[in-house]
Amino acid sequence: MKPLLIAACVATLLAPAAANAAREVKRSVQFLGFSEDGSRFLLKVVDADRGTFLSLRSFANNKQEKAYPIEDPARERRITEDARKRHRITDKGRDSQIAPDERHTLIGIPRGHRYEIAVLRDGRLLSFQSIDVPRGASGYAKIVLSGIHWSRDGRKIVAMIHKTLADDQGMDVDEALPFEFFAGSLGE
Repeated sequence: MKPLLIAACVATLLAPAAANAAREVKRSVQFLGFSEDGSRFLLKVVDADRGTFLSLRSFANNKQEKAYPIEDPARERRITEDARKRHRITDKGRDSQIAPDERHTLIGIPRGHRYEIAVLRDGRLLSFQSIDVPRGASGYAKIVLSGIHWSRDGRKIVAMIHKTLADDQGMDVDEALPFEFFAGSLGE
């Protein structure tokens, strides 16, 4: 009888670990706008673990400053309007790979363990940013540049990337990455 009891205890202890080992991280992110001064931006996040919430982030370090949970979908519009007003989110941004002055285009280029965001201008391709690509048992994650949001003045960018990794510790996530854009620093 004791071996059966010990086996049941071990199975009870190992079951949560096995369930967590095969857990996939799922998160989608939607850009909602820049603050008046461009120091912050607002996102809507739908996370399988944490639920739906608004995330006010610092442009300087991409750290979350405030979170506003959206527990009732009927109140989402009101919560979003209040957050926009409270934090002066007035610049909806331009959702385009093409800069507001239409002289530069941003594109994504997968390069194994790195993902390059490059700038295309007048037929020339220049490196802009490089992002580490996570690796799992099945290889490197698939990354896609899913959106670019430019501030009105074209100097601030929030790049939306989508990462997919089909492993036991898989992921299907969106990420928002803020960058400053100065064409003169590209070596043109």
